[in-house]
Order: sequence, then structure tokens, then C-alpha cells
Amino acid sequence: MAKVELKYVEDFTVAGRLGQGGAEKGPQWIMPLWDQANASYAMIEGIVLKDEHGAPKGTWGLMGHPDKYLGRWDDRGLYLAGCEIEADSDVPEGWTKWTVPAHTYLVADCRDTAYGEVFNEVIGTYLPEHGLKLTGAVHEHYPEPGNPAYVELYFPIAEDRLFCQSCGMPLANHGELGTEQGGEVNYEYCVYCYKDGAFTADVSMEEMIEQCLQYGGDSGMFADKAKAREAMLAWFPTLGRWKRD
Repeated sequence: MAKVELKYVEDFTVAGRLGQGGAEKGPQWIMPLWDQANASYAMIEGIVLKDEHGAPKGTWGLMGHPDKYLGRWDDRGLYLAGCEIEADSDVPEGWTKWTVPAHTYLVADCRDTAYGEVFNEVIGTYLPEHGLKLTGAVHEHYPEPGNPAYVELYFPIAEDRLFCQSCGMPLANHGELGTEQGGEVNYEYCVYCYKDGAFTADVSMEEMIEQCLQYGGDSGMFADKAKAREAMLAWFPTLGRWKRD
């Protein structure tokens, strides 16, 4: 199994060449899109976001669906091959611009493992074993421009952020996840609330809220503690640890 990491990504925009087809024939129609994008890169070079070395900052193969923007594929799948640009940039004729909303992803590295094997293992095994579901189409990210052999698969598992179902902390990376006995990560709770298969403290919901308010107050997070408590008292009963039938 390839390495899988949790990653939160803010919204970003890509300008690319758009095509449509079925997944089973993907190589037959997707590779020509990349050939078109690479051959006419000069048309968008002026608007492409670049790193400190002048290379494209983000090279993506975004997937979508004609009936739902960025929706999961069927035999009419859409694929956009291109690079990150500023959201307000105008694209030349023949190019398409997509904006991907903020999402939390599982990112799987396919550098040393077969693409199809990684894709199928994450979809068929890893997601269900961890109680996760896709919230949209899987995207391809190419960390090394010009090297199609190195691809990362981005599996969207939450629109915007995941939150700890005990304290409400946003979960943005693997190091913030709680753990089961043996070290397996838990995607429901943060490492501060859940470790080695058990909650780190036996507290009530109200006690948890007071702990969060104290931490938030010490860090300057809350401008109005009373309003923050009111908001938490409304929100916390929707979190998994405190939800009641």
C-alpha cells in the first residue's frame, strides 16, 4: 500500500485543456490533452503561478462530470490538464478554467507504485476501513513538472475541513490525527483527544467546552468568550462524541 497522508488544501484555480471520455479508455484521450497543453504552454505561461525556480507551481489533472462540477466520473468523465493560475485570470481561447473549492484530501504517492493499484486500494480498502467516503472526483497532482511518472492522487474526503468530533479542532494533516492501539490513525478525533484507542480525558461536553474556551482565551482566539461559549453549546452536540440519539 502506498503512503497516504491527510492534507487540507485551500481553493485553487487551474487553466488547462479539457477533454471528455470514459475511465477505461483514459490513456487514449487523456494523453493527447497533455500533449496539447504542453505544446501550447506559451499561451498561458504569463498567467501561470510559478515557484522560486520559475517552474509551474502546481500541475494538475483535474477530474469532473458534465452533470456535476468536479463530480465523480462515469463514462462521460471530464479531465482538465493544466497548471495553477490566479483565480481572476482570463484564459486564452481553447483553454478552460476550473476553480477547486477548499477540501480535505487523502494524498497517495504513486511514485514507486502502480497508479491503478494505488487507486483501487484507496477506494476499495483504505476508505471503507477508516469510515471515509469520497466527496468528489479524484485529482492528479504532478509535483515535478515534466515528470509524468511522479503523480500524487488527491482523494477528497471532506468539503472544506475535517473537525475533531470531540473538541472541534480542524484537522489539516496526519500528525493531528488521533491513534488507535498499534498506531493506526483515527480520522474522527485529534491526537489531543484520542490516543492509543482511548480518549485522553474522561470529561463531559460542558467540561470540554470550558477547556477549549480556556485554550482559546489564552491564545487570543476568542474576542468575546461569552459568544464563543454560546456558539460551542450549539455546535458541540452535533459532534460525534457528544451526539445523542
